[in-house]
Amino acid sequence: MVKCRICNADTELFLSLGDMPLANNFLNKKILEKINKGDEKEERYPLELFFCNNCGMVQIGELLPPQKLFINYIYLASNSETIKSHIALLVNRIMHNYLTSKDTMVVEIGSNTGHLLKLFKDNGIKVLGIEPAKNIAAIANRNGIETKSVFFNEKTAELAKKKHGMADVIIGRHVFAHIKDLDSSIKGARSLIGKNGVFIIEIPYLVDFLERNEFDTVYHEHLSYFSVKTLKFLFNKYDMEIVDVERALDIHGGSIVVYIKNKTSNAKISSRVSELIKLEKEKKLDDFKTYVDFADRVFKFKEKILNVLKDLKKQGNRICGYGAPAKSTTLLNYCGIGADLLDFVVDNTPTKQGLHLPGSHLLVCSDEHVLKKQPDYFLLLAWNFANEIIKKESEYIKRGGKFIVPIPDIHIVPS
Repeated sequence: MVKCRICNADTELFLSLGDMPLANNFLNKKILEKINKGDEKEERYPLELFFCNNCGMVQIGELLPPQKLFINYIYLASNSETIKSHIALLVNRIMHNYLTSKDTMVVEIGSNTGHLLKLFKDNGIKVLGIEPAKNIAAIANRNGIETKSVFFNEKTAELAKKKHGMADVIIGRHVFAHIKDLDSSIKGARSLIGKNGVFIIEIPYLVDFLERNEFDTVYHEHLSYFSVKTLKFLFNKYDMEIVDVERALDIHGGSIVVYIKNKTSNAKISSRVSELIKLEKEKKLDDFKTYVDFADRVFKFKEKILNVLKDLKKQGNRICGYGAPAKSTTLLNYCGIGADLLDFVVDNTPTKQGLHLPGSHLLVCSDEHVLKKQPDYFLLLAWNFANEIIKKESEYIKRGGKFIVPIPDIHIVPS
């Protein structure tokens, strides 16, 4: 039995994806050879989802030490045009709504290479990055974005406050769901923003996760899957309240940007908060059967995608994978897709190229191989950027290539 990390109530298991390797634990050739010889074992841990009937929290059961997951991290902030455009709009909204003068400070949790903070800095705003991955924090500092290589918690928030003063804005894009110690992190944010600052988090939205069958976004780094109702319950424990919520449907399969303030700020609360809580009620997010039905769809997906790939292979088609995001580890390993079905995977992230995917051990090549090898089909593992990728690879399609888009439902482009 897993106790809820928010309210300590008993939770119910609804989805088991089996023992899974760590999503970003890519393997170099030397380690792979050792694994193949049996001299070394690839680490695998149970990957299971639980639902709390009390507060509505969806969470994984196996919590690994953050140091194992984030100290040396391979993920670099996306250079996708979709993401860059979204971040620019987000920064503009924050500048307009929450930064009344240039004598202010923005702190970013999980700041990666500092792309977002640079947009604030270019506008004359003081910035500070908090990034536990030492290799990535070093890149940010080289790029002129002051970044501390620590985990964000009460202690590090206090140190930041002593050295830099209060933060007008703390922002965490797609990191809040990764945080193990929510208690210390929220207390740290509450203290650092004081009475009038704002804590802004961007997270995958549970409504979209369920409706779009996004099971592959479950991996050991993603500890929590939130609804607005659950977030309201959580922040209320710390005398904080959600003052606004925005949906970002095109970001990572559907996300929400949540604005939180200390209750002492007496801020006006947007009607969007109650509207989304009402939507969640209509979608039956408080009913365990909703999650059982989701698990059933995941099982059926596995059967269907394997049939599609096997049929195409029988017809003599060459198939490769497109994109090596963390979600690809879950999809490939849960479905048992490996070198028997895919030749290799392409990805434009330099830190991943030449390495092998966790579990499936598929080689990651540069995206130059799209036209160089011209396979008949690409299984689009980075499906959240489907429109952008399909537009970018118009020449591949012109030459007869096709994409298998797996989520939210399996379809082939062009049809």
